[in-house]
Amino acid sequence: MATKQSVSYFIYYKSMKQPLVSIITPSYNNMQFIGECIESVLTQDYPHVEHIIQDGESTDGTLKVLKRYTGSKYNKRILWMSVPDRGQIDALNRALKRARGDILLVLNADDALMPYACSWAVKEMAKHKEAAVVYGDQYLINEKGAITGIGVTGPFDFVKFLCIEQYMATQAAFIRRSCFESVGMWVDQSLETMPDYELWLRIAARYPMQYASKAVTKYRIYPHWDGKHPRTARRFIKAKSTVLERWLTDPAKPYLQTLRKRAYAGLYLWIAEEILNLGNYKDYALYSILSLLTYPKRSTIMRLRTVFYEKLWRKWQQKNL
Repeated sequence: MATKQSVSYFIYYKSMKQPLVSIITPSYNNMQFIGECIESVLTQDYPHVEHIIQDGESTDGTLKVLKRYTGSKYNKRILWMSVPDRGQIDALNRALKRARGDILLVLNADDALMPYACSWAVKEMAKHKEAAVVYGDQYLINEKGAITGIGVTGPFDFVKFLCIEQYMATQAAFIRRSCFESVGMWVDQSLETMPDYELWLRIAARYPMQYASKAVTKYRIYPHWDGKHPRTARRFIKAKSTVLERWLTDPAKPYLQTLRKRAYAGLYLWIAEEILNLGNYKDYALYSILSLLTYPKRSTIMRLRTVFYEKLWRKWQQKNL
């Protein structure tokens, strides 16, 4: 529930005609990193930011961390709530209903913003008024918060994105509220995971997606995340293939049907790279081979080689630097 102070702040920024940026964070048992996430929002160099945190009644001490951000000092910036939910997607939809910003960003509880992220987004939105989304790159960080690399995305290409040959860093993608509302300001509750893939396709089918080359967030990769487990890879495949089939079988877009093999090869290659980041070499090899068998092409072989050697290099750096 909004406090009197937070409501007055909302009225104040509207009178100043400066866009409010809503950072949305679903949370469950993120005690280890949630504080760092919140602090990265509090230290933004743009003043008009609210942080909507939707916690699913964590049991690990997350609530103890969240309670540090209670009181008049934080009423204007930190709006957290802890109630039972049906998982991350349900939490996201609940948080979206609470958000009041003109610009929105979803930030995982174990990730963090660079100090200039919100001011960068406001400037890019003003520069590209036709764009529904402006997005940048992300630093990769480890469990201790040390930067281990950078994830570069590049200009948006609808076909490449559909075929999972290109990705967008969700935590580096700011959404214009008016455009979001026009396509439905929600994430797909029918999916078990990976709702951002469906969301970006839904938005990109109607609006431009603007890329600007700057790392604006930090994405954490650490060994305790369950993405290392084969069952998680299967959940990812199920969710993305569900969305893929909607597009590939759309009678209004028959030309997309020709992309089936290419799209599934892209899906398997993406899974392989995600698994490699978490040190699962066996399943990396399995999904790499599956990608090549589905849609063989030379560029896939080159990409596999590059990604593998980059992983070995980062691993060496972590041990020796």
